[in-house]
Amino acid sequence: MEDPFDRVDLTTSYLSIEFGTGGRMLRLWAGDPDLPEEGEEFQFSLNPLTFGEEASDRYLPGSILLGARLRPDEPWVLDRNQSATPHEELDNAQVEFEYEFGLLPELRVTGRFYEVRGPRSYLVWDVRVANRGRVSVEIGELAFPFALINVFEGARGMDSSGKGMANDRVRIHRHAGGAGSYLFATRLSGESPSLCIFPGEDTTWDLISSVPGSLSTPLRWPGIPVVYLLSRAAVEREGWSEWQSNPQSLILEPGDSRTFQTCFATSSADPGDGLQQLLSQCGQPSMRVLPSAVVPASVGVAIEVTGPEVAEFYASAPASVESDTDENGGFCFVKPRSPGPCRVLERDVKGRLAHADVLFLEPIDSLIKKRAQWIASRQVHHGPDTVLHKAIVPTHIKTGQQVTGHDEFTRPFTVESCLSDALFLAEKNTLYPDAREIEIVEAFVEEFVLDDLQNPGTFAVGSAFPDLFSASTNFRNAHSYVLLTLLYDALSRCAGTGAPLQRPPEFYLDLAVRTLQALFQYDLIPSRGLRWLDALVSRLEGLGQGDLALSLKQELDHTAHQILRNALADLVEFGWEPTVPDRIGWAASRL
Repeated sequence: MEDPFDRVDLTTSYLSIEFGTGGRMLRLWAGDPDLPEEGEEFQFSLNPLTFGEEASDRYLPGSILLGARLRPDEPWVLDRNQSATPHEELDNAQVEFEYEFGLLPELRVTGRFYEVRGPRSYLVWDVRVANRGRVSVEIGELAFPFALINVFEGARGMDSSGKGMANDRVRIHRHAGGAGSYLFATRLSGESPSLCIFPGEDTTWDLISSVPGSLSTPLRWPGIPVVYLLSRAAVEREGWSEWQSNPQSLILEPGDSRTFQTCFATSSADPGDGLQQLLSQCGQPSMRVLPSAVVPASVGVAIEVTGPEVAEFYASAPASVESDTDENGGFCFVKPRSPGPCRVLERDVKGRLAHADVLFLEPIDSLIKKRAQWIASRQVHHGPDTVLHKAIVPTHIKTGQQVTGHDEFTRPFTVESCLSDALFLAEKNTLYPDAREIEIVEAFVEEFVLDDLQNPGTFAVGSAFPDLFSASTNFRNAHSYVLLTLLYDALSRCAGTGAPLQRPPEFYLDLAVRTLQALFQYDLIPSRGLRWLDALVSRLEGLGQGDLALSLKQELDHTAHQILRNALADLVEFGWEPTVPDRIGWAASRL
């Protein structure tokens, strides 16, 4: 057990930190810089938690993951700061540690925490890595994990002040963009303070990942983020694709050293303009991509940079770049010559590089048609002796191998995948009809759905198969009903394009209604697709089937009331509605 008398404290204008073993931040209290006397302080470090064979305190802020080797043909040696020796405090606002890396004796690693005052005061953590050996050392991994309180398990419920989980937990917004990178932790309630972590002088982040074990727990947990300042060893070890990133390493000759700087700043603002303002006040570049980082190539992107004056913009792929700069940042518009990934970079007058990764797409109608062609040519299964004959099954995009194993169809996900791809193909043909593709969807309905998936008497929809030779089971998966209802509706609308159907559109519309009625009969509550069911009801009204539309509307109203009652129960227990906010919005809109 850790000796509390070995702990070191540090207090700055808006942060109060308690350091424990290894120089890690056991407690990281932050205050609102706009209300330093009145605002509520919030503790951002994750409380002790075990997951698998690991413990969260190994990944608290202040943790260092280091990997190095002496020769290129040697494996990387990985270590972490197991212990740290605090130096005497330089003054009341500075703390310094010497970290111990037992597996890397050639390296001397020290850390110094101090405050920088200015328009926005912030804490700086300088990590200095020095080669005290007699030979060159290549550092291939330098990473800082930040275990913040973003795990939803264990939050308190409603208390006398009306605050609950939304006030106790944070959401972490992340961006890996060189000198413009950041982690921004905001409370789920939107209340202040927020905490921003970003690279400082002469420091960039290669990439941001997560601790693998934290992503595979049964906890409601987005995981522990890990920022990589040097990532070559991690990329090689994990087999990550390099794509746009160029994983870096650093060679230190004997006697050489390098300092890496990480900054912590508090804010009362939410992501958006407030984050840009915060980074700008700290002298950091901040990039905003409009309208999105994924856009059609014909549209292009506009990128706004605030912070230090921009010296130049350029793109990693052939593109036209129009720019304008001033002392507060700059602006550029990028339009590529062809679709594909592109990294837009900006260099400021201090020589720092920040970037935004953008994916330029082909026209959306071209992508829709190509996806439909892939489904029609690769995903239709032919197996007359099994229930999957004519089914549209999931298929590996690289190998082309179809997923048809018995074990895969014992759970709802695989059946939902089949229905989803069939729905996509049907909806595509309401816009861009193709006789062969419509024939494939109708065969899917006849041979797979009506023959093996859906009960012909009750119209209940199965979501699993006990084997590949028997009819489906598990009729209480609501999403399967929604997908199949929308599939039938899309097929009925294909007739409006003039495309030939083997069955009349009324046949499919009737199946859509009966499937939806079965959903209500089983008293199931879908988590997705409810707004599309409203569109089906409106369509029935337009076709003159007012009585049927009214009965379905009443059932949907009943479902909406059930959703809101369940949400209220969650609110009382957890202090917020932790799941399916879109469903809540749909239900509230019907009141």
